[in-house]
Amino acid sequence: MPSPFVSLALSLSSDAPGHGQSPICWKCKGSKEAPRKKEKGGTKRRRQLPVGACSVCAGRGTLPSKELKPCGPSCPTKIHITPPRKNSPTGKGELGLPSVKCPRALTTPPISNTIEFSNFVGDWRILQSTRGGHRWTTDDICTAAIAVRAAPSFSEFEFHGQAIKEGKKHLDLGCGNGSVLTMVRWFFGNSIYIYSSDVIYPYPNEHVGFEARSEGIENARRTVIYNLGEAEKSVRLERRDFRSVVAEGEGEGEGEGAHPMAGTFDLVTGTPPYFAVEFDQGAERATIQQGGMPSHLSSAPARCEFRGGIEAYCLAAGRMLGEGGKFVVCLNWGNERRVGPAARGAGMGVEEILRFQGGEGKGVLFGVWVMSKGEGVGEGKGKGEPLQPPIITVRDKLGNVTEDYKQKVLSRFNIG
Repeated sequence: MPSPFVSLALSLSSDAPGHGQSPICWKCKGSKEAPRKKEKGGTKRRRQLPVGACSVCAGRGTLPSKELKPCGPSCPTKIHITPPRKNSPTGKGELGLPSVKCPRALTTPPISNTIEFSNFVGDWRILQSTRGGHRWTTDDICTAAIAVRAAPSFSEFEFHGQAIKEGKKHLDLGCGNGSVLTMVRWFFGNSIYIYSSDVIYPYPNEHVGFEARSEGIENARRTVIYNLGEAEKSVRLERRDFRSVVAEGEGEGEGEGAHPMAGTFDLVTGTPPYFAVEFDQGAERATIQQGGMPSHLSSAPARCEFRGGIEAYCLAAGRMLGEGGKFVVCLNWGNERRVGPAARGAGMGVEEILRFQGGEGKGVLFGVWVMSKGEGVGEGKGKGEPLQPPIITVRDKLGNVTEDYKQKVLSRFNIG
């Protein structure tokens, strides 16, 4: 029987199990046939197709995988670094940490020239695919911006006469290339500082990323090394399907099952994929149910629910959050009705919702939800009144970034 998700047993067998080198056509769903309107002329390619053949896949039932273009001057032993933004900050500014630009991240070992170190937050760079592959996006930075605002005392000074508290803990579910994970790490700097008997003790915050894609783990690892150096210990990456923290003992691979840090995190973040798929466990093929299946291996599981959607993210966050912790998550506006039931099913309540529209006058593109554990939390906080989500517009009618978006999102990460 078809399943909406890849099983845990197959999850780590590939970065995108079921995608294959030739993903199933989104229009004909692999049938090779699709009705189309009668055309007086049409392109030469369409006129040559047999009657009834799908015009998207040319009657093949599958689509060719996308080949990424090289990202800069061809160099087999060094990764390309994009030029800095105009008016880019030279250091950390008022927030964040300056990048150490560790050279070992560029050359050890040599890797593909279809990835690059792209502009990121502050003067940091992030390792990601060239255009067409998986890259950090607007919903990533919006989720991180709301998360650092909602995070409980990650950067506060704490005063203790006797006992020393440990640093705060942040978990990013399905961290991909590490975008939200390292944005939060950049924002909160090195540590919290605890005063005890006239002595200052720095206690580092911990940032953990769960990611099933091996390419994502490698890109995130190099991003951390490039910006923070090889000795960095505050960021830890685990290759695992995050659903394993709920389904104890299922699946294969190191680290599967109950997690030793369950119930200890102060902040959990997530940017779930937006579009449903149907997975044939026997044939190990995934078919897109909403929109079109991305034809590149790195972007397909980032956009499509290969390993679960908002419901799975909420269950995992509920398992990993500690007392008083927050879960900050985004989802496309169109699936927003799934969020409330998903939160309640995981024992959490919604405290806040923000909606984002890409351009002035356009529809809402996605939302960001802030949740916490407990019954009756949010959605009126037990009083029954519904939340009225404000809207943040990214660009005005002229295509310029709005002041509201600059103030509430970009300024938090030293992006002008």
